[in-house]
Amino acid sequence: MEVITFLSGKGGQGKTAVLASVAAGLAGAGKRVLAIDLCYGSRQLDIFMGLENMVLYNIDDVLSGKNDLASALVKSRAYENLYLLSAPFTKDITFLDRERFAGSISAWKMQYDYILIDCPSGISAGFEVSCAAADRICSVFVPDAAGIRGMDKVIGCMEKTKRDNMFMVINMIHPYYIKAGGQLSDEKVPDMFPYPVYAVIPFDPAYSVSLLEGRMIPGGGFALLFHDLCRRITGEEVPFKKWEKYAAKKLK
Repeated sequence: MEVITFLSGKGGQGKTAVLASVAAGLAGAGKRVLAIDLCYGSRQLDIFMGLENMVLYNIDDVLSGKNDLASALVKSRAYENLYLLSAPFTKDITFLDRERFAGSISAWKMQYDYILIDCPSGISAGFEVSCAAADRICSVFVPDAAGIRGMDKVIGCMEKTKRDNMFMVINMIHPYYIKAGGQLSDEKVPDMFPYPVYAVIPFDPAYSVSLLEGRMIPGGGFALLFHDLCRRITGEEVPFKKWEKYAAKKLK
């Protein structure tokens, strides 16, 4: 029973996509998983989970007492033990009742092996409430100049609040961008940031297409990287594969 918050220091880092794939990977491994979207006003997790036409109620309805949890949950069509609790589309995060959220997470935690929280991007009002509820934090970032700056912000907040329960996912990396000087090599990241890397996910447009088609984990070798990430999350020691072989062969 564990709560993991997925965050990023800025938008466009692929945080929500990674969460969807991790949720599917854990559920596929037999874990009971609840994915919670806290991106008030800009929810996307329902799209990446292939459930955008099935959301009737949201977490705000539950916290306000309008609906109970069972009626607000959307069950995955692909995994028997995966559920989504969506965010409201017309409100911002300031409407979140923090005390009720914290209390609800503590109660819901007993019903699931993993609760995965999609935190709003950036260092916003949702950052603190999402992190406060978490047992661990997953920071997803692209190793370019903007992503590194966002990661610096995240680490600053982690140090300020004296949290050290974070791991990192390097996302959308590609040998072409590294060679051109647009991205930092994954080998240099540990020298910059004092947190463990759990996965290096290469850039491949086919992954984005698979998500939009409702396939949370793409087929082929690319899926192995996400399965290894899920195994590390559950505590296994898994050797890292050469991510370069799974990167897009051609960039347009």
